[in-house]
Amino acid sequence: GVTFVTLHVVGSNNGLGRTPEGDAEYVERNRANLAWLRQGFEHAKANNSRAVMIMQQANLFPEFSPFPDNPKEPSGYTDIRAQLRTESLAYGKPVVLVHGDSHYFRIDKPLSPLRERNKPLTTALENFTRVETFGSPYNHWVHVTIDANDPNVFTFRQRIVETNLTKPQ
Repeated sequence: GVTFVTLHVVGSNNGLGRTPEGDAEYVERNRANLAWLRQGFEHAKANNSRAVMIMQQANLFPEFSPFPDNPKEPSGYTDIRAQLRTESLAYGKPVVLVHGDSHYFRIDKPLSPLRERNKPLTTALENFTRVETFGSPYNHWVHVTIDANDPNVFTFRQRIVETNLTKPQ
């Protein structure tokens, strides 16, 4: 009852802005990712899936703490972020993006309303959740349970590997 989608979205600005050859590769890969994401949501709707889980490598939200980065301009994530927002809003059921990249375990709502002075409130997307997995040097894992009868569909539990714990200094 869940549709799974994998995308080839990489870190370091999705490969954009490094070399002319890399930029050409980015254009083709980005086009393919957008088409695949659209087809994934079409499949989920056609099959009345309870939820969609998208998996990729890159952190599309480098501006969020705890390790904020200055977003690159132009951003190699603009198109995929916009399509994720559009598709998630139209889908209206749980959507989870799972990624690694910045190696900081978190579960959050990065497409939630943003409050900025003198700007309108952005549209709420409570149905969109981001799960960033552990990564080096914190080598642990995330246990995901899927229950089609649960309104949230997904439950996430961190699994700490004792032999991988870092020693306090």
